[in-house]
Amino acid sequence: MQLRPRSAAVVVAAVCAGLLTGVQPAQGLPPGAVTLPVAEDPSLSQTVSVVGADPDRLLAVTTAWNGRRFWTAGADLVAVPGVAGSRVVLVGDTVVWPVTVGGVLQVHRRDLGTGVETVEDGGTDVFVTAGPTGWLATSGGQLVFRSGTTRRVLLPGLPSSGVFTQMDATTALFSYVPAGTGTVHLAASDLATGTLNDLGTLSSSSLFTLTPSSYVWMQTPATPALVRQDRATGVRTTVPAPGPASVARLAATDTATAWVAVAGGMVVLPTAPGAAQVPVPGPWADVDARGTGFVASRSGTAGVSGLWSVSAAGTASKAMPLPAVPERYTTLDLDNGRVVYAGGLRRGPLTGRDSALARTVSGTTTLVAGAESTLAADPAFVGVSGTRRALATLDTGLPIDFVDGGTVTGRAVGARAKVSGPYAVVDGTLPYRVSGSRVALPAADGTPVASDVYGSRFAYVRTDGTVRLLDATKALSATNPVTVGTGACTTCAFVVGIAADTVAWSTSAAPFGVAYDVRAKTTRTLGLTPGAVGDGVVVSTAGAAFDLATPGSAAVVLGPANGSLTLAAADDHRVAWTGPDGAITVARLPFGTAHRPRVLGVVARSAFSPNADGSADTWAPAFDLSKPVPAVTLTIRSGTTVVRTLTGTGALGSVRDLVWDGRNTAGSAAPDGSYTWTLTGAAADGEGGVAAVDGTGAATGTVIVDRVAETVTLSATSSTAATRTTGGIPLTWKPAGAASRAAAVYDVRWRMVMYDFDRDVVVYDTAQALRTGTTATAYTVPESNVFRGSTYQFAARVRDGAGNTGPWSAWVDSQQSLDDRDLFRTAGPWSSSTASGSFLGTTTTATSQNAMLDGAVIGSRLYVWATTCPTCGEMRVGVATRSVGGSSFWVVDTRSATTKRKVLVLSKVLPRGYQSVTIMPWGTSGRPRIYVDAVGSDF
Repeated sequence: MQLRPRSAAVVVAAVCAGLLTGVQPAQGLPPGAVTLPVAEDPSLSQTVSVVGADPDRLLAVTTAWNGRRFWTAGADLVAVPGVAGSRVVLVGDTVVWPVTVGGVLQVHRRDLGTGVETVEDGGTDVFVTAGPTGWLATSGGQLVFRSGTTRRVLLPGLPSSGVFTQMDATTALFSYVPAGTGTVHLAASDLATGTLNDLGTLSSSSLFTLTPSSYVWMQTPATPALVRQDRATGVRTTVPAPGPASVARLAATDTATAWVAVAGGMVVLPTAPGAAQVPVPGPWADVDARGTGFVASRSGTAGVSGLWSVSAAGTASKAMPLPAVPERYTTLDLDNGRVVYAGGLRRGPLTGRDSALARTVSGTTTLVAGAESTLAADPAFVGVSGTRRALATLDTGLPIDFVDGGTVTGRAVGARAKVSGPYAVVDGTLPYRVSGSRVALPAADGTPVASDVYGSRFAYVRTDGTVRLLDATKALSATNPVTVGTGACTTCAFVVGIAADTVAWSTSAAPFGVAYDVRAKTTRTLGLTPGAVGDGVVVSTAGAAFDLATPGSAAVVLGPANGSLTLAAADDHRVAWTGPDGAITVARLPFGTAHRPRVLGVVARSAFSPNADGSADTWAPAFDLSKPVPAVTLTIRSGTTVVRTLTGTGALGSVRDLVWDGRNTAGSAAPDGSYTWTLTGAAADGEGGVAAVDGTGAATGTVIVDRVAETVTLSATSSTAATRTTGGIPLTWKPAGAASRAAAVYDVRWRMVMYDFDRDVVVYDTAQALRTGTTATAYTVPESNVFRGSTYQFAARVRDGAGNTGPWSAWVDSQQSLDDRDLFRTAGPWSSSTASGSFLGTTTTATSQNAMLDGAVIGSRLYVWATTCPTCGEMRVGVATRSVGGSSFWVVDTRSATTKRKVLVLSKVLPRGYQSVTIMPWGTSGRPRIYVDAVGSDF
């Protein structure tokens, strides 16, 4: 019988206790808990190793996403639950493994045939491996053999470099590095006497084994070699072998040796003199001896992984097929009486992302799970709250759609989301509304490390570990958000969570978790790392639940296998988790007070206009509650007078069937004004009536009835040079009348005024949108968007919050003035120079009466701006109006006591139409120079 405990290969001398932390024994599930059937995913891979190979039994360990699982095969393949750790040994029909609890070693032995399990106290020793007659341990820098009350030192002065061990009934074979040598030695020790036999040096500390009659190891003196030494006579045989660096595993019987190469191939070498190596095609992951042959493992998917019997002649046949890896659930949630989960087996055909699955869970004492249903197959599910979901899409840039029923309500950038009513957290950090708009945080808080959401409440952690709480229905202020804690672990898997009035976060050192009561403003240390947060409850990653409503209460062990949770969720009185086996368990918490249904949020217009114009004629609020409410009542009042009562339903906590048409109970139109509303209804489980998000206040709010459309006035400068030295056309607009209500959004349009030479008439271009849906009340049309010398008209209207669209205002004219550089130099010498304070920063100057500037404008008034100074002369301005014929001219003296820029030196009313303008110096004696700045007109 070959005893080679693969999982007990390495133990560091005086092993760090922190690396051998104990695992809680499996607990029984809470009464009435229900475990959902878990599907197997044949596409998932697992790593397979041989733990032990007895002629009558095999023991294998698989490692996949859900951790390590042990399997034994005698007559049938059976899972071995409760076995944990990396130092597991098969001794005949018994599996042996260590558990360290509170620094005390317990050596567990389970008879795989009868199921009987015994536990031996190991004190402060560190378990290494086991055999038929006892077990090996390290203790106080020594390697010791323990059997009942016998305790024998096999190797004193165990070096810190470590020890690799194997044992059978009589002998311990181990490698070690003597202190100060740096050379790996192989030694055998008699378990009965403790006699040590040094077998020589090794080049690899793990490539050795023992058979009933021999020791076998890989060595590298001058050339790599395989050494076999007879245990009774000490006679050695040496054959060439590959270098230890290329060998991953070694196994031997009395008649053959087998090794698995690092590349995955396997070789069997019979012991007969001159026998040739027999290759066994792989890939292989592990090999162990079994009787006269071997057992080898393959890793991969269910169709590939398993154990194979390999004969001494190199023929292989499957000896132990292994089941597929259980489906990996990547998301778990509890929502409105459902357990919601997403798994890798069921994926959307377009996105390749996990589909959303759900089961109703009913009952109080004993829970019953309903049939599985698909919430969203494609696009893929990333979050759910009642009828609201977040779905991943294939769209570039905005891959998350927020959906209510079948309607997309908004979009966001991210890969995952948690939804709570009309609010969400995207990628675990950023707060959003399901309309797609970001919820603003103070600039000083930056981007959170992590965030969680419960209705309008967001709990988040800053980069410095500060825990903050924000109410998205309130404006930012000194008390919103508010700091509720510090010292949060910013690198932990669970950082922060919120549910109802409970905020919990991880800390990087003891107490490892803190909970904060929003209502009482008190904190409680937990002692374990949080894994999920519910209403007044925190569930730890170790599988314990804390009743925060009872001060000083101890944690209640929930009982997941091996005491650890892969995923966890808490809601209402229930908790759900996935353990190492991948299955989802839902249990009722053994504590907790009544939970009223809370309003997570309301999506509704603040005002509406029941005036039959087809826009916002009704008010249809969407309420999201924290739990189902079969029937709800919406009472609408004016002061204390009930105006209208509406009834609806709240399945899944989502109220979507309330609609007010603006009429009172008698059917008459309710007057314009502000009305209050109150939502009432009893929870389906009888635990109270609808409350605000704080759990105590009434669910109430206001709505405005407004059938009157607003009007807007718009203002613009007549010609830009009149008020500006820069280009562009400034506009302002506002609601007409001092008592006008604040507008929701404005639309601004514009058009260009042109001249038709053929018909000698002014014409107007097609109106185009300039600003749409803006909340601003001012805008400057950039200079680059307008032509100098051209006239434009502008108009504005308002679309108020009630859905009313007001009329367009009257057209208002404005012209982008002609700069001096835009005038044509048709005669004489002119020159331009920069001039601070002039229109667009330049002026054009001349002294000769033969110099002439020409330009043209459209309008009914002419403006000329110039520089005046003590030596400035007279200028002649001539104009010809095409529509009436003829011409006029004026002489303007530009002399002034001091130099002034952009002075309006001429303003003349003209017949409306196309105006040709000519400017020239008039030759004033001693003052011949003029400075032209700009020419403009208005309409």
